[in-house]
Amino acid sequence: MTNAQDTPIEINDEKLDIEGILQAIRIQILQRREKASTEGIDFDALARGTGSIPDAVRFPPSLHESMFQAEMLRDKTQVSLFVTARPMPIIGGLIQRLRTGLHQIAVFYVNIAAQRQIAFNVEVARSLTQLVSTLEAEQKSESAADATIAQMREEIDYLKRRVEELEHQS
Repeated sequence: MTNAQDTPIEINDEKLDIEGILQAIRIQILQRREKASTEGIDFDALARGTGSIPDAVRFPPSLHESMFQAEMLRDKTQVSLFVTARPMPIIGGLIQRLRTGLHQIAVFYVNIAAQRQIAFNVEVARSLTQLVSTLEAEQKSESAADATIAQMREEIDYLKRRVEELEHQS
């Protein structure tokens, strides 16, 4: 018996643009690499499975996952034509054509509304992504400022102790 994993996948479709698909994948990898570098993530280590993504500072991972899922689903709102055949002698074909025409009109207007909803959803998702990125960047800078303040307080305490030691020596 041959295991399904041992059998190579063979696609013989002249219409399939493999080079175009590979180029699109390369572009996406470059974009992700650039995004990772701006966020301070080692993309190569992450791709090898040896790196890690810094934890979201302010928001739980479930928010990021939800935003990713929304992005993946946004183009899947198109409605397709679905008309079932009715076996009726003589007028069945005429009824079928009439029903198909009516369904095409309904699908046309539903798809117009869906396109408008998609445009709205894209803008909302883009806005949310920018908002989350901005808030996380602000949180990171606040954390860095807090660390600097804590370090300065330690230095002040050290200097106070040093001044007291010098006063006691004199």
